Amino acid sequence: MKIAIFGSGNGSNFQALAEYIIKNKNQYKLVMVICDKPNAYILERAKKLNIQSYLVDYNQHKSKTDAEKSIIDLLVNDEVDYILLAGFMKILSTSFIDKFQNRIINIHPSLLPSYPGIGAIKKAYDNHDEYIGVTTHYVDGGVDTGKIILQDKIKVNYEKSLEEITHEIHKIEHVLYIKTLQKLLQNYEQRD
Repeated sequence: MKIAIFGSGNGSNFQALAEYIIKNKNQYKLVMVICDKPNAYILERAKKLNIQSYLVDYNQHKSKTDAEKSIIDLLVNDEVDYILLAGFMKILSTSFIDKFQNRIINIHPSLLPSYPGIGAIKKAYDNHDEYIGVTTHYVDGGVDTGKIILQDKIKVNYEKSLEEITHEIHKIEHVLYIKTLQKLLQNYEQRD
């Protein structure tokens, strides 16, 4: 099963996924990283792991459509089965999503459908929710509205700071994304 990971930032989810994929290379192949930010640390992480990375700076293209076409060409050329969004901060167009229907996965730091969009952990924390969690879901045309794949949560100890809770959530993200990858593999093998 061929995987592409899209990211815009630090790449901690990418790192966890990449290490898992490398250990399980008979089942998965991480064929590329797509990044839209020239200084994003995910590019350095990919380089250290000898994983092909592509910088697709949307500002260097005539339009969003043009930038996405260059990404589509890369994905089609390498016959990518699934795209995992790991902190990719661009909203993908409907035409891009339609081209890879049910093959684009996102991870979001909330128990969707609660708190879609940015700032989810802070919103849940400020609301004093009993639980804060993480969701993996298929990407559709909305913001964090696609079909849910998996969720996990922690009971919040409000003696901890928002930063400490955020760190705990990131640890859960790494584990949940790997479980999601395992589930995708099961689905992939069943369709063959």
